[in-house]
Amino acid sequence: MFQIDTGATLNVQLKKLALSLITTSALLVAVSTQTAHAQVPTDAAAISDPSRATEQFRTPDVDFKVGPSIEVEEANVDKAPAGAENIKLTLKKIDISGSSIFTADYLQSFYEDKLNTEISLADVYSIAARLTKLYRDNDYAISRVVVPVQTIDKKSGTIKLEAVEGFVDNIRIEGDKKANELERIRGYVSKIQGVRPLDFKELERVLLMINDLPGVEARAVLDRSNTTAKATDLTLIVRRNRVDGLVSFNNHGSRYLGHSQLIGATSFNSWLGLNERVTFQGAYAPGRHLDPELAYASGYFEVPVNRHGTWFKAFLSQTETKPGYDLKEFDVEGNSTYGEFKFVHPIIRTRNFNWFADAAFDWRDVDSKNNVEPTRKDRIRAVRLGTNFEFLDTLFRAGVNTFSFKVSRGLDFFGASETGATNLSRELGDPEFTKFEAEFQRLQRLTNKWNILAAVKGQMSNNALLSSEEFGVGGVNIGRGFDGSEIIGDEGISGKVEVQWRTPYHVPIFDSYQLYGFYDIGRVWNDDATTNDLKRESLASAGIGLDATIAEKTKLGFMVAKPLTRDVQTQGDDGARVYFSLSREF
Repeated sequence: MFQIDTGATLNVQLKKLALSLITTSALLVAVSTQTAHAQVPTDAAAISDPSRATEQFRTPDVDFKVGPSIEVEEANVDKAPAGAENIKLTLKKIDISGSSIFTADYLQSFYEDKLNTEISLADVYSIAARLTKLYRDNDYAISRVVVPVQTIDKKSGTIKLEAVEGFVDNIRIEGDKKANELERIRGYVSKIQGVRPLDFKELERVLLMINDLPGVEARAVLDRSNTTAKATDLTLIVRRNRVDGLVSFNNHGSRYLGHSQLIGATSFNSWLGLNERVTFQGAYAPGRHLDPELAYASGYFEVPVNRHGTWFKAFLSQTETKPGYDLKEFDVEGNSTYGEFKFVHPIIRTRNFNWFADAAFDWRDVDSKNNVEPTRKDRIRAVRLGTNFEFLDTLFRAGVNTFSFKVSRGLDFFGASETGATNLSRELGDPEFTKFEAEFQRLQRLTNKWNILAAVKGQMSNNALLSSEEFGVGGVNIGRGFDGSEIIGDEGISGKVEVQWRTPYHVPIFDSYQLYGFYDIGRVWNDDATTNDLKRESLASAGIGLDATIAEKTKLGFMVAKPLTRDVQTQGDDGARVYFSLSREF
């Protein structure tokens, strides 16, 4: 019995985390408020910029988690008949038929030590088993080498073996009843039907792509065919969850866009029968009198488009902000409409290594106003090309790694802002920008209970950017002692180190929990700074925290973070900050 883990060890896009990731990342596209004008406080306006809102939302890091497993039952290796050890001969030659993968000379190297020696029939079966192992070690796990019926000529000393290179003949799918849903799954598995010999890497890729379908958990059973000699039948057992959801409450906000935040998301999986996911999301951050300082709503659609694992994704969001605290007197308001079309393709999809590529076009219409100056308008149109790697290694025990890289280019059509326009969010901001982004994470297992997480991310640009394209440091991901986007710049780099202690002692109220301590740091550079102090800024913080799971799908978070190198701008001091979060999946 083979146990194939469907690769979610590496999949930061775990299905149970997908909703929280979408909710978090979607807020990247929020509105941009004015960041540099005569009377509105410059630092406060930058921090209240909702386009920087992701720094207020904690995103999941890479983890050692696994997804639904797929059990693959293989045929047993032929055993020597009773008394085989008593049948002797001097082995001169082995004729192996049916092998299309390995050459005769290469196969001979695995039994060369037996040539010109006296062996038994049991040894012949051992040689067949050794060659079967060769196939399986090279991912041809349903192929085998057998001893066919033959008359052994002891004088010639020749034995015949046959390589049975396994293939999938019949495919049966259980548990999924909609015909149009099955069409996509059948399209995936058709790539392996009849292929000889079946490469388990390709089978693994197909099974992983099936489990990537929204709400799907699948396992496969391979059995010897009852209708076709030397063939294997594949049974896919599919279970589908039609609805996923998440509700979360936290205090990760700021004085300007609400300390407390309520976030909700619901996904409907394949209700149209296309194996699509439709997600609706919302976020609400009230002020002191419960009036919304941040209101956000979005819709997200994704669907597989071919049998090779390519996905089409479309996203649309609307954000409105009305910052409070000392920005209230300036009547600052902002709104943003954002849309995106994206294609994502898995170039390599395995348990231990994944490589994805994506191409996207997006647009962002941003308006921000106050009672001091004219309305600021950004109209950004951009194409973005990205790639993402996820891989597992055992360099120092187990380690999980992710690396992503993206290049973005602003366009000058479809109503985009003109370079040099007087109403841009930044006077020297270039709508036809070029920028590069990269991020790397590694989670290193030290012992069964101790891990260490290291992460670094950065951005470079060709010139000054509009507000929503800048690099920000601060918030509950990196710069945890500070507000979201405490410092922002055209270029920047940030990183963190986190030591994790998983379930050190039994606590009855927790299903599982993790204690952690961290240190994070970041620096930004501005191309249009008017002083040296603004051209380069940095920050650092440290702290401790707890993440716990209660009743399986309820998660609790608690963290204390201390600024180390500067005061928090909105607080005017460097006192420790206490964060909490509570979420429930359904």
